[in-house]
Amino acid sequence: MARKSSNPRIFQNTVNMIHVILAVISVFLFLFSFVIPGEFMKGFPLVFLVAAVLNYLTVYLRLREGRRKKGRKAQAFLLFLIGCFFLAAGIVSGICIWFA
Repeated sequence: MARKSSNPRIFQNTVNMIHVILAVISVFLFLFSFVIPGEFMKGFPLVFLVAAVLNYLTVYLRLREGRRKKGRKAQAFLLFLIGCFFLAAGIVSGICIWFA
């Protein structure tokens, strides 16, 4: 049976690494999509999808901290709405670019 780690720093360090990796991927996808649009335009919707994943990860963290602080739940809800916008933009642009 797996045992949960009692050290919250391990979880926070893991989340920080995921944020950094996804942010770097997002920046590279954005740069490739706009610097060389002919070859990398098919990867443009992935920028929105990675941004949505980053927002949903932040929502999870805000809700996890929200047990102690009331303002965190409102921030989490706002970030969830922004994540939904990015997800919808990624799906719509993916349909337009990939299936056109």
